[in-house]
Amino acid sequence: MRELWQQHGLPDHRGTILLTSEDSRVLPLRLAYTQNASFPFDIWVNHADAQPDSGLPQLFRENADAIMISSLTALQIQLQASYIVANCCSNFHSLLRSFVGEGCGRDPNVTFECLDQSKNPKYRICCAWTVDSACDQIIQEHEVSMNRTRHAKEH
Repeated sequence: MRELWQQHGLPDHRGTILLTSEDSRVLPLRLAYTQNASFPFDIWVNHADAQPDSGLPQLFRENADAIMISSLTALQIQLQASYIVANCCSNFHSLLRSFVGEGCGRDPNVTFECLDQSKNPKYRICCAWTVDSACDQIIQEHEVSMNRTRHAKEH
């Protein structure tokens, strides 16, 4: 993040990362960073995030209301950012990009970066529709992981 921060000429002071994720494994991982005194950022999260572990609405039957409130809260949090690094494979982040592009965010000069289009392979992610050999293996591993999660929730 420091590299991205400096690359875009953002002030060299303790910045804030607004972290949202549907993946329940992500938010607890932030502690490894925030407990490190040399980590140069504060991380804000929505502690009431529903974290459905999937972007598939058909899996939301049991707590659809909580997920809707959580999603709207995440959108509001992300609209406050001056620099957004997003998973543009996600329909949610595509919606966020549309809102920001139409001036709905707090900062009229917001920078929006899609990780699937990152020129730096260290940060680049793969969408299901990405066609290249490096992404094929990553996508297959992700599908196996998601199938295990779905199977565990069903039983």
